[in-house]
Parts: sequence; C-alpha cells; structure tokens
Amino acid sequence: MSQSFIISAVIYLIVMVTFHIVKDIIIRGQNISPDIREKINKRWLISTAIGLVILYLLYGRAGPF
Repeated sequence: MSQSFIISAVIYLIVMVTFHIVKDIIIRGQNISPDIREKINKRWLISTAIGLVILYLLYGRAGPF
C-alpha cells in the first residue's frame, strides 16, 4: 500500500469518527427508537466502508486505471 493511501485513510477515519461522535450527540437529544438508531449506525458504518474502498481504488494502487 502506498503512503498516500495510508495518510488519506487515517485522515478520513478521523473525520468520520468525529462526525460519528457529533451524530450520536445530536441523536441523543431526539426521541428515536433503538431500532431506528441501529439502522442509522449501520448505514453510517456502511458509508465509512464504501469511502475506504473508494480511497483504496484512488490511492492504494498506482491510480484509478
């Protein structure tokens, strides 16, 4: 793996974790059932994984082609 992928993945994960914490603080103030909260968290984790795959395709190899 290239250094550019590792650096971009670490920065991406820091941003996503920060927004995840902010999201949980905002959700805590709402009256949301545990089922909906679980769906929101699952969607958040899937979007994080998709972002890492896209970063790998862009920076992990020699390029997108």
